[in-house]
Amino acid sequence: MFIDSPDYVFRNNVQDGFVDKSGLISFLNTQFGGENRFVLVSRPRRFGKTMAIRMLNAYYSKRLNTKEIFDKLVVSKSPSYKEHLNQHNVLYIDMQFFAQSEDLEGKNFISNLTRGVCEELKKFYLNVLSNEPCTNIKDALVKIYSETSQRFIILIDEWDYALRVFKNQKITEAYIDLLRELFKSQASDCIELAYMTGILPIKRYNSQSDLNNFNEYTMIEPSALAPYFGFTTSEVQMLCQKYNLPFDTTQKWYDGYKLNGFEIYNPRAIMRLGASKNFVSYWTQTGSMDVITDVLKFDLYNVRADLLNLYEGNEISSVNFNNFNCDVSELNSRDAIITFLVHLGYLAFDAGKKSIYIPNQEIRIEIKETLKKDKYPAFMQKYQDSLKLIKDINESNAEAVARYIEKLHNQVTSIIRYNNEDGLRYVLLTAMYAADEYYQVPKQEYPSGKGFADLVFIPKHGFEKQYATIVIELKWNQSANTALEQIKERNFTQDLEGTSDAILLVGINYDTKSKIHSCEIESMI
Repeated sequence: MFIDSPDYVFRNNVQDGFVDKSGLISFLNTQFGGENRFVLVSRPRRFGKTMAIRMLNAYYSKRLNTKEIFDKLVVSKSPSYKEHLNQHNVLYIDMQFFAQSEDLEGKNFISNLTRGVCEELKKFYLNVLSNEPCTNIKDALVKIYSETSQRFIILIDEWDYALRVFKNQKITEAYIDLLRELFKSQASDCIELAYMTGILPIKRYNSQSDLNNFNEYTMIEPSALAPYFGFTTSEVQMLCQKYNLPFDTTQKWYDGYKLNGFEIYNPRAIMRLGASKNFVSYWTQTGSMDVITDVLKFDLYNVRADLLNLYEGNEISSVNFNNFNCDVSELNSRDAIITFLVHLGYLAFDAGKKSIYIPNQEIRIEIKETLKKDKYPAFMQKYQDSLKLIKDINESNAEAVARYIEKLHNQVTSIIRYNNEDGLRYVLLTAMYAADEYYQVPKQEYPSGKGFADLVFIPKHGFEKQYATIVIELKWNQSANTALEQIKERNFTQDLEGTSDAILLVGINYDTKSKIHSCEIESMI
């Protein structure tokens, strides 16, 4: 697809489950002609980048007639709506199109790209380009502009494909040179608006970026474009109502990206959830961590310890994003690898707290599988300890539970947080992190009966007979029996009947002076 891709693909998108992101168009309409007309959006896979670029093509292309589509969308209320609707020459380039399966090193990528775009330009501007071979995209655009005064909107999807896939310095340099010819030379006068999208921000060189005239909107600095890629909370609430999904569970599984004040969800996961109604990880179908397998294997930069720390529910803040050169062949520091994982969507960045964290349950599962595959000893030991704790609870081995929680409480909780119930809750969640093998996302402050249970673990479908529903109440400077009696007196199990073959009541208490922990477990069948 090159010039004015057919609009039927976007028409098909505007069907069941469509979420209106046409506010992006209103924003871009304000960028025409000036220094801000060069825009790059980087987001993880399946965050709606391609859908957005198809929408832009369908709206701007003067060879299409899409008024009946956009009249129904939010952009139709914008003052600039009619001014730009189907009024522009659009050059739409999908970089992945020019890769060949047999050309694994990308030796023919640049020549395929140049030849393909030039041939397409000749097809539409034969009267201008017919007298000479068309071997340079920049020269072709300049000639068209000089003889017809027609300018272009250039839309590029998967702009970073060559950088991510081929990992060849010569190809990277040739590709960046080609883009620089388009956007930083005489050809830039031919461009009304340039919009590129991909996973990575623009590659940085030692001095400065060869494409530093682009305004970049990334997972780290999303700015005004934050709500237009991924689903916002209000959009997910609407979809949950439409597909009859529990929003609180959906939120725990798929929420977590904090972008410029918005909570953002991966659209692919939400749409697959709507179709299947299964709360599982869909991330294996949207991306891969294979690119850092060797880095984790040799662990030259201690990234495994960071991932384990994050998996346990902690955050990290000592990361310099500038150490990532936006080049996957140069993941040569801990900061570069962590930053790369943020751009991939495996980790998230909270700009307010300046911290990095695992965004949601879906990604936690992927991190866990990566650490298991890597057989990281520290993780495997803690994971086995967690599995044993789950077994001890299900076998009502209260003394073993108390001793393990006591040990972990001293290891993972700071002095400041030690003497409060939230600190103990954090310890329990950390101790139970292997529970996602058999249990749903843990429910905190679960409303049931005459109050709120501290923690509730409900088995996943298929595990109801092997594993009991667990209701945990936490106390300090009281007794485990007091915690147990509170569960019964306030009837915290009222709404849990039928969730499994048995319900276990677990009371845990610790003494703030002696730091001794006690536990009592009682079964309800």
